[in-house]
Amino acid sequence: MFFRTIVARLYAAFVFGVVVTAGLAAFCVYEITSIDEITQKIRKRAMSQSLLIGELTDGVAEFHLAEAKLLIAASALDTTKALEQIRRVETFMDSNLVKFAATVGSDQQRALFMLAEDSWIVLRKTHELTDFRPANPRAVERFNDDLDKAYRNAEEAADALLDDIKTRAAADGEAVSEATRNTIHVAANLTIVSLFATGLVLWFIRRHVSRPLSEITRALTRLSRGDLHVRVPATDSDDEIGEMARAFKVFLANAVELKTANIEKERAHALAEYLAQHDPLTGLPNRRLLSETLARVIDERAAQDEVQAIFLIDLDRFKPVNDLYGHATGDCVLREVATRLQHAMCEGEMAARLGGDEFAAVLRAASVDRMLARARSLVVSLNQPVVVDLNYLDVGATIGVALSPAHGKTPEELLRAADLAMYQAKRDRRGSFRMFEDSLEEALRSKAHLVADLRKAIDAGDVAPFYQPLMCLAKGELIGFEILARWTHAERGFVPPDVFIPAAEDAGLIGELTYQLLRRVCRETLNWPPHLSLALNISPTQLDDPALPQRILSILVQENFPPSRLEIEVTENALIRDIEKAKTILEAIRSVGIHVVLDDFGTGYSSLYHLRKLRFDKIKIDRSYVQSVFDDPESAKIVDAIIGLGKSLGLPTTAEGIEDQEHLARFVELGCEFGQGYHFGKAMTVAAAESFIDEWSIEPMRRKKIA
Repeated sequence: MFFRTIVARLYAAFVFGVVVTAGLAAFCVYEITSIDEITQKIRKRAMSQSLLIGELTDGVAEFHLAEAKLLIAASALDTTKALEQIRRVETFMDSNLVKFAATVGSDQQRALFMLAEDSWIVLRKTHELTDFRPANPRAVERFNDDLDKAYRNAEEAADALLDDIKTRAAADGEAVSEATRNTIHVAANLTIVSLFATGLVLWFIRRHVSRPLSEITRALTRLSRGDLHVRVPATDSDDEIGEMARAFKVFLANAVELKTANIEKERAHALAEYLAQHDPLTGLPNRRLLSETLARVIDERAAQDEVQAIFLIDLDRFKPVNDLYGHATGDCVLREVATRLQHAMCEGEMAARLGGDEFAAVLRAASVDRMLARARSLVVSLNQPVVVDLNYLDVGATIGVALSPAHGKTPEELLRAADLAMYQAKRDRRGSFRMFEDSLEEALRSKAHLVADLRKAIDAGDVAPFYQPLMCLAKGELIGFEILARWTHAERGFVPPDVFIPAAEDAGLIGELTYQLLRRVCRETLNWPPHLSLALNISPTQLDDPALPQRILSILVQENFPPSRLEIEVTENALIRDIEKAKTILEAIRSVGIHVVLDDFGTGYSSLYHLRKLRFDKIKIDRSYVQSVFDDPESAKIVDAIIGLGKSLGLPTTAEGIEDQEHLARFVELGCEFGQGYHFGKAMTVAAAESFIDEWSIEPMRRKKIA
């Protein structure tokens, strides 16, 4: 379509130019031809008339000469010759007069011709009628006068004709010149018109074809180079060029929109890439970017005199901050920790947040000692209180250190080594640091074997429930037992609970172990005296399971065990993981008649807050306070305060770790309601527990024990 328009316009311009040029050329040829013909005719006519007039003049002169010869003829022979000459001249003159008559054009020439012809005729007739022998001198004189007059008339007529021919020739020449000038003027005007018309066509083509095309071409060129600030060529035409300009406008708008979309896409991609590699809360690199950096560090390898290490940093007391002050305050703490880490980094080093309250850092130092010094300095910095809204929050951190490549040749190995070192540091002393050692790897392997054996023991039912008595101190009565898990391995022998219980929690086996013990306890103690309660410890990880109440109730229903005989013991450390979720779960447990006991009271965080936030049926004083009540005045004050607090809240208290009579008497004196410990009995099998029940059912035996 577009090229059709261009070709049509160019063809129209070409045809117009050809037509104008051809017309101009035809006109010029026609005029020049006409002028040439007129000129030729005038030239021929003038020459013909001039020749005829010359011949006539010559004829008159010859006639005059013949007459003169006749007059002076001396003999008859001369007279005869003169007469013959006269007749020849007459014949010549007659024929030339006829020719001349044919060439006469104008009225003036015709009048002059008639005058000459009349004079000639008179002369002729006079000559014919006269024998040239007049009778008298007068007749001769009159004849001569007439003859002279005729000659003069003929000469005058010939001269007049010549003058007229000259005049006509000059007039014809002037007419030819005028015609030539007119032709030149017309040709010049036509040339000007043609040039103007051609220029107009060229201007039209340039304005409506060439320039729009050039603008569109330049705009497309700039657009192809990515310049979106091009101006859309303006055109009002409805032809293909206008359609092309409008199409270019649409294309430009689409290109702008596409580029905008690409920019937004690139921004979104960059943001997504940034978010994929950075923690949105602190802005620190995340685990992914940390792994990539570690891989690069391992590949590059440090210089001979440089040590590279990965620090794994875990905050020690961060969970209570979220529970007590809210997540907004917790976020402020995390950002402050991130800021302190960044300030501790040098050029080429990186701090990262792995998730939750866990951070990491890749550092360089001149030596191992220098690296440990930096770890020590970082621990000091992170153990400084964090001030949020005038609240001084003691969070602290524990750090595990692993060196590259000594402790790992991949990012995963280095992180694992640092993680082992960090957890060992937490077990040793929170707020410290520790470097990875091979012994930690051995301990990890040992733990893995322990977990494998524990899983087999749970499946085989080798982890059995043991029962430790719970006593009413004031009345000296047995009120129940605390359920304790005991495991005797075929090769390992007796495995302490503080060894396999944490392993079960870490391996995710604690739930299965707890439910298996509960089901077995229900079966073993179903026929015991109904007033005896059974206390079962719940792991902190189990409080993350919303189905915990249903699972416990399902076992009680299946085993037909009264919920009122069961007590669920939870520690404060379990509550701080998510107090709202813990509140929901504990209320669901209490709603079915199961009692809830707060265990190890005084060793956790914000005990009063938990007593206010949650509802408990009993609190247990941690054994560390019970055993130091005589040696540490502060412990004695705390015990006295806990018992008094329980009485004021209507919560009975249980003292753990009563080992002798002296401790028993002291806690009876303080008003503690319940107690347990080696003074009453160690954890025992179900058979031993049944024997113990029988013994305590005898009055003298009870008095003996209490005394």
